[in-house]
Amino acid sequence: MIEISESRLLSPNEAGIRKVIEEESARILEKIKGKPVYILAVEGEEMTSPDFAANLGRATDAGEVYFVIGGSYGLSAEVKRVGKPLSFGRLTYPHQMMRVILAEQIYRAATILNNIEYHK
Repeated sequence: MIEISESRLLSPNEAGIRKVIEEESARILEKIKGKPVYILAVEGEEMTSPDFAANLGRATDAGEVYFVIGGSYGLSAEVKRVGKPLSFGRLTYPHQMMRVILAEQIYRAATILNNIEYHK
């Protein structure tokens, strides 16, 4: 897991939030440059667990795969364009909780791909 530190919000206005998003996005783009990546975003594609497993299986067959979870203010449009947008629904989750949800879905995908009884 690579964690990018959150930028401090110096001005609680639209310009300050935009600056935070730009700073965090620049650090994210530096880490994922040229790598296969899923971008977790509410506007991304929703999948069933078996569909996610199949997608993840194809991606990992080609090598490593990365996931990006945005910070408190989200991700820039530029970051959202560099990978496959993936949505876990239209609800908003704290990014710390999203790590756990993502980890569980990766585990579930592995059990589906390996015919291990877990997914129902």
